[in-house]
Amino acid sequence: MSRILITGAARGIGAETARRLAGRGHSLALLGLEPELLEEVAAACSSTHPRATAYEVDVTDRYALDATVERAVG
Repeated sequence: MSRILITGAARGIGAETARRLAGRGHSLALLGLEPELLEEVAAACSSTHPRATAYEVDVTDRYALDATVERAVG
């Protein structure tokens, strides 16, 4: 399966999308601004798929986002 990056993964639609995709066996990179919540979502996703990783990043900061994407998929 592919590695999927989800922005806004700490809560709401992003978190629910992460849970559903993990249930389908996808590897996830969870991006957002709230590290504690991201870790909770990653832990929930990891119960169904072992590869769900949280990354704290402000997606409006292009350089930080580029570096995070490189870490997440590179």
